[in-house]
Amino acid sequence: MFTDLLSSITVPPLQKILYRPPLPQSVDAASELSTQLDSSHLLSRDCQGKTVAMTCGSRDITDIVPVLRTLADKLHAVGAHPFIVPAMGSHGGATAEGQLEILNSLGVTEASVHAPIYSSMDTEFIAFTPEHLPVYMDKHALHADYIIPVGRIKPHTEFHGDIESGILKMIAVGLGKQKGASVVHSLGPQNLSKTIISIASTALAHVSVPLGIGIIENRLHQTHSIHVVPASQIVEREKALLLLAKEQLPRIPFENLDVLAVYEMGKDISGTGMDSNVTGRSLYLPPSRPYAKILSVLRLTEKSHHNANGIGCADVTTQKLVDAMNPKDTFPNAITSADPKGCKIPVYMPNDLQALQLAVLFSQNTGLLCRFLLIKNTLQLDRMYASPALLSGQALPPFCSVSPNENAFFNTEGNLYEDIWESSHSSSPL
Repeated sequence: MFTDLLSSITVPPLQKILYRPPLPQSVDAASELSTQLDSSHLLSRDCQGKTVAMTCGSRDITDIVPVLRTLADKLHAVGAHPFIVPAMGSHGGATAEGQLEILNSLGVTEASVHAPIYSSMDTEFIAFTPEHLPVYMDKHALHADYIIPVGRIKPHTEFHGDIESGILKMIAVGLGKQKGASVVHSLGPQNLSKTIISIASTALAHVSVPLGIGIIENRLHQTHSIHVVPASQIVEREKALLLLAKEQLPRIPFENLDVLAVYEMGKDISGTGMDSNVTGRSLYLPPSRPYAKILSVLRLTEKSHHNANGIGCADVTTQKLVDAMNPKDTFPNAITSADPKGCKIPVYMPNDLQALQLAVLFSQNTGLLCRFLLIKNTLQLDRMYASPALLSGQALPPFCSVSPNENAFFNTEGNLYEDIWESSHSSSPL
C-alpha cells in the first residue's frame, strides 16, 4: 500500500559531504583530573576511612571510565572507600537492575573503575527547598560520608537557563532517582533551571560534598576540559562553564532545510535521543538553526537500551525504530516528567526509503528542489549526505568538501546500508 501511495515521490540524489573544521581542543582526561585533584588539595587525609559516593549518569561520556577510575584511585590513596552510585533519575526503566545495565554498557564496571557499584532506586527525604519542594536522595549516597558528583556540563535539549545539564542536575535529578526527578519536573520545563538550582543547593546544604567534577566535551565527543570545583563554588562556576560548553557544540553547516534525516537516535547520544541544540527541533524551545521543516529519524541505538524518549520530536520514523522501542524503558520518562510529548510515536513506515519519501512529501518541496540532508546522529557530523538543492547556486559552507560517493544507499529491503558511514561496497546506488 505505501509503495503505491509514495510511488511518485523520490528521495533526491545525495552527495557525500565531508565536514572538517579545525580540530578542537582536547585533553587527556585522566592526567588532567589527576593534576587538578593534586593541586586543589580537596582530597586530604580527612578522607581516611571514609566512604565516598561517586556518581555516574546514563550519558555516553567518552572518558567516563578513566575519570571515575582516576578519582577512585586518588581516594584509595588517601585511605577512603569509594563506590559508584548510578545517578540517572528514572532512566533504565526506573529499576536498579536497568540502571546497572546502563552502567555496564558504558564500560563502567567494578573492575574498570576500581570501585564497587551500589544500584538502588530507594531514596530518603532530606529537606524542603525555600519553595517547599521536597528533596530526595539515593539512600547509598546519602549515608556515605562524602559525595562527589561527576557529570558532563552541556546545554539541555528542552530548556535553557543559567544552569542546564551538569553537576547540579546530577545532584537534583540523578541522585533524586525517579522520585526526585519527578519533583524537579513538577513545575514544568520553563522552571527547570531554577528548580534544579534550588533543589541541588538545598541538598548541598545537608550532605557533605567536598567537590564536584565537571566534564566538557568538544564537537568530536572528546574531552575538551575537566573542572574540579569546590562545593561552595559549584553554582557560580557551572554557570560560566555552561557558556564554555555551548561553544563546543557540533553544528550542522547547512540551514533552511526541507528535510533533516537522522540515521540514529539514542539516550547515549542525547537525553532526547537527538540533541535539539543540533537539530533545531525541540518540543518546547523555538525552532532554531538549521531550521528544518521535517525531521525524520530511522534507528534507535543499542546503547539506548530500548528507550526512545525524544521520538516525539520527529515527524516521521520507521517500523524498525518503533519495534526497538520498549514502553517499559521509555514511558517512565514521560511519567517522571508528567509530559507525554517526548514519547509520542510519529508516523512510521515499513523501511527507510519509504520513511524518507514520506518526509519529502510532508516537506511539500519534492524532487530536485528538496533541500535534504542526511546525518548519522547529532554527535557525528564529519560525514553527511546533501541533495543538489543544498549544493547548487551557492558556495559550500566553510570546511566542507564534496567527496565521491563510494557507497550504495539502499538494500533490496529498502533500508540504508550501515556502511554509508564507513567503508564502500557495491550494489544499487540511490
